[in-house]
Amino acid sequence: MKTKIMLSYSLFVSAAVCLLAATQTEQPKTGGKKPWPRDKDDVQAIQGAKDAFTATLTRSAEDKGFRQQLTASCDSAKKAVSKEGNIDIPDDVVIMFYEPSAYADHFAFYLPPFNSQARTPYKFTDDEYSQCCSPSFRKFILMTTDPTLGAALDATMTRAGYDPEFRKSLTVSCDSAKKAVSEEGHLQIKNEIKMIFHESPLNEKYHVFLLPNFGEKDPQQYQYRKEFMCCYHVW
Repeated sequence: MKTKIMLSYSLFVSAAVCLLAATQTEQPKTGGKKPWPRDKDDVQAIQGAKDAFTATLTRSAEDKGFRQQLTASCDSAKKAVSKEGNIDIPDDVVIMFYEPSAYADHFAFYLPPFNSQARTPYKFTDDEYSQCCSPSFRKFILMTTDPTLGAALDATMTRAGYDPEFRKSLTVSCDSAKKAVSEEGHLQIKNEIKMIFHESPLNEKYHVFLLPNFGEKDPQQYQYRKEFMCCYHVW
């Protein structure tokens, strides 16, 4: 009888251990990282994200290798921020950093209104859509220096107004956006150029930052709010 009780108890403990292991396997593993804000009212998580960006900008002013990680690609930038800020960043968040001297090679656009029944022409230079990173007057210079790219961006904005799948391809990632523009304009876009498209300033998943000058000593120049360029209402 005692043997049966011990056997039953052992089976019960084994089952409990297996159930616990299965439960832990199903839960997302963040490695103790801070959570990313999913709600504009999540004040603590938003502060954690701001702190992560500030830590990233601070290190970028003194570490050239780290700085290169931030500008290599949007994916590389996101990984660098996640590690430096010890924060878990979702896959659908897009982050872009650029050097002060490289603003002309970086673009961020709001997409035009969607209407599958219309073929309304849109221009990438329209102020309501072009958000970053050239000053307004320099946007038009692209039409002279690289008219093929300018025409491709215009065609992209126009098609995004009526083609849902194409529109989606623009918002997935920087690489996906660049590929869509390249194919729409039938041109090869140079590696240095990076671009972001997104729906509206209410979408807080797209982040663009200007890097502080290398060697900058003023802590105010490292702050999230100071270097944030777009593409939502600043936290």
